[in-house]
Parts: sequence; structure tokens; C-alpha cells
Amino acid sequence: MSMATTSRIMDETDARLRAARNDDEVRRIGIDHVTALGADLANTAYLKLVSRPELTVDQQAGFLQDTIADLMANIEDLFARQGMTDVTLLAEHLEGAETGFVGRLDELFFVVRIGGQA
Repeated sequence: MSMATTSRIMDETDARLRAARNDDEVRRIGIDHVTALGADLANTAYLKLVSRPELTVDQQAGFLQDTIADLMANIEDLFARQGMTDVTLLAEHLEGAETGFVGRLDELFFVVRIGGQA
């Protein structure tokens, strides 16, 4: 993940949290935050993949699976360190991160498949 993008995501999240009026809004902001982080991580993963054309399809898939698994583990660790035990909230955050990651990868690979540049 790029420092500039991560910093921008953090700044946007902080601004939204300061304006939040209720728990539901805070919940949505948290999910949007991890969705954005997932998308940013997908950008980084994609760049690593295209810079290593020698990787097989299986190696590429393994790399992507390991990358998203690391993000999921980090989110789970954060919940545990913060003493957060809301399983539904954790599941929503994990789903958001996965949606951001997979959705952005789909966009990047789709552009290349149709002959554009990511």
C-alpha cells in the first residue's frame, strides 16, 4: 500500500468519524475504511504481479490469496487487540476488506483484458 493513499484514506476516515452522529454511522465508516484499504492493497498486489511476468498462474493466485489472508488476519488481530468481541461487526469488516480487494483486482484485470492499461 502506498503511504500517500493510506494517509488519504486515514484522513478521510478521521473526518467522517468526527462528523458521525450515531453508532450505525460509525459502523459504516469503519467498513468503508477497510474496503478502501482492501482496494489500495489490490493496487499494490497488482503492480507486484505485473512486474513479475515469470510467475505462473498458480503462483499469482497463491500470492493474491496470501495477500488477502494477511489483510484479514490483520483486521482480526486489530479487533482482538482492541477487545472487540462483536462477531457480526468483525464479519462485516472482513467482507468489506475482501470486497475492496477483489473488486479492485477485477477492475484492474478487466482493463488489461480489454486492451487498456491499469
